[in-house]
Amino acid sequence: MNEQSLTEMLIEVRDSVRDIKHNQDLMQQANKQTHSEVVRLRRIITGESEPERGLVLRVDRLEQRQERSTFWSQTAIGAAITAIIGAMLAAIGVKP
Repeated sequence: MNEQSLTEMLIEVRDSVRDIKHNQDLMQQANKQTHSEVVRLRRIITGESEPERGLVLRVDRLEQRQERSTFWSQTAIGAAITAIIGAMLAAIGVKP
């Protein structure tokens, strides 16, 4: 093995180590960004210290509102049908 090839090999190893270090730095940056995005999304979903600002509570309130709306709509439809049937019976002279 001559001196030139040993020097070239050492230079290649040095360059490889630099590339590995650079890639590690890029991965750490990507991990930090990912972590901050996960934290941000968790805040949006749960609301953390302000649950009323979180999506979980807001969706729950919407679902409850929809249930109440459905109940009252069904009640109104039932009352309307009852009134129509009562009016039809009264029109033909049937008394309850």
